[in-house]
Amino acid sequence: MDRNSITNTIREWDAQTGGKWSYVSTHDDGEYGFFGSFHEVRENERIVQTFTFEVRMP
Repeated sequence: MDRNSITNTIREWDAQTGGKWSYVSTHDDGEYGFFGSFHEVRENERIVQTFTFEVRMP
């Protein structure tokens, strides 16, 4: 897979404590979604977040 053939689209980005994020990565072989939440954000100090692969069932 050529890294230049990957496109990432941000669906949501709320980088604050309690906020959420999600994006879709599009490759030649399909789309893969990822999402998570920001548990703690302290500017210039600390970010605690989750990272989850979005499973799409047929």
